[in-house]
Amino acid sequence: NNLILNTLGDSDQLLNDKKISTSKIVIDSETIVDQDSIIEEPVIIGKNCKIINSKIGPNVSIGDNSIIQNSILKNSVIMNNCHIEGNISFDDSIIGSNSIIKISSSVKFTELLLGDSSKIKI
Repeated sequence: NNLILNTLGDSDQLLNDKKISTSKIVIDSETIVDQDSIIEEPVIIGKNCKIINSKIGPNVSIGDNSIIQNSILKNSVIMNNCHIEGNISFDDSIIGSNSIIKISSSVKFTELLLGDSSKIKI
């Protein structure tokens, strides 16, 4: 993840300054990042994602069609079609494709490895 993220070039056309901290950020044009979210380089976010009231980065990759809401992601890989919602913090984690994580209380995961199609609801 770091090897790919650290090779990213400048991308001036992405979003306004409130959402992008520096230039090593790639966000697909079909992805929505709301004004309450913070993106910290390096980050790659795929197609058709929604980032709502969240802090993403550094060193994060998010696959296509994922929803991240009210969460903090650092040094992590989120695969395609994931839905992460709640007061959740991830660090050094990998979340498999088609996973759903919905948390109603504050939770911090470190080194969480979650397989494809997993569901966590607390």
